[in-house]
Amino acid sequence: MTDTDRDLVGELHRYLVGQRGWIVSPLLDNEIDDDGVPDTAEPIWDYPQSYRAVEIHEIAEAGPQILDAVTDIDESTWDWAPKPIKFNTAGNVRGCEKHDIIQRFFPMSALDDPTEMSAFLDEAEAHARELDPRELIECRFFGPCG
Repeated sequence: MTDTDRDLVGELHRYLVGQRGWIVSPLLDNEIDDDGVPDTAEPIWDYPQSYRAVEIHEIAEAGPQILDAVTDIDESTWDWAPKPIKFNTAGNVRGCEKHDIIQRFFPMSALDDPTEMSAFLDEAEAHARELDPRELIECRFFGPCG
């Protein structure tokens, strides 16, 4: 990553961690700099209050997923470029209407005036906090509810 790229990741990090209470994903334990900012081409942040802050083990595409954010490399060129910020809402892959994961993208320039992104996150964080892990597991393994 260039210094400009690092600055953008740092700005997103300060917004999510400093202003909204998110954390760097534990998947990146060895890929953070001295300031705690992800130093990787694929930074990931998690919303720790998902599921009423009950810790559950995530199994990719098989179980409930927490609210997270990622921005990563451009797979068409394999260059890291400030791709859009992708938020994945908490829920199940292919869940019912209440429990399905929704992806929402914002350009990195949304950090200049985060009003729209903040409004989305206000709703996504509230939804993530309200979800019951047991209901999500039942929805996933016994068929979409609702």
